[in-house]
Amino acid sequence: MVFEWDEWAANDLFDVRLAIEPMAAAHAARQVARGASIDGGNAAIAASHAAIDRGDPYEIAGASTLIRERVAVFSGNELLPDASRQRSNHVARLPDVPARSEPRLPTAPRPSNTIASGNEELARGVAFAHIEAGRAPSLEAISRLAH
Repeated sequence: MVFEWDEWAANDLFDVRLAIEPMAAAHAARQVARGASIDGGNAAIAASHAAIDRGDPYEIAGASTLIRERVAVFSGNELLPDASRQRSNHVARLPDVPARSEPRLPTAPRPSNTIASGNEELARGVAFAHIEAGRAPSLEAISRLAH
């Protein structure tokens, strides 16, 4: 079965991401504030930033998926890793990956940096903004593909 994106499916995915990923970011920041090391996530973050610099949409999708999964594991919530894998698989198949990738705004903080700060609410807010900033470019890409 081939999955075809439409506006409803994309909005559903973004809504689910907004409900879950900011919480995962906040929980991960809480772990940092309690003294946990994010060294294991630093390699994934570096790979993601390098992929963005190279501009390969498939590499960006893979690296971003890895970060979402690492944040879910690092959050300490036992249910988030499974939920993250399913969402990440859908996100990686969205059209227009480069338009959705970091950096969205040159001055915007990256979700990974806010997690490392240990500030739960900052991590939650930046994750929310980062996800929502990707909605419009994805919907535009889907609209272009439909016509």
